[in-house]
Amino acid sequence: MDQGNACSFCFDPGDKKTPLQRGCECKGEDGYAHMTCRISHASANYRGWFECKECRRDHTGEVRLGL
Repeated sequence: MDQGNACSFCFDPGDKKTPLQRGCECKGEDGYAHMTCRISHASANYRGWFECKECRRDHTGEVRLGL
């Protein structure tokens, strides 16, 4: 979890139960999201299963595995 950042979908901060993750090429504060928010987004937008909505690059690492 990266303190000070907010989810790019719901704008809430992360915590131990629902940490923020970034698995793409975003820089700075962009690209952080809760996994539950990513899944909700991907369910409504097919491309969300494969790529970040901010940088449009493929998901990597734990985010890719989680989706």
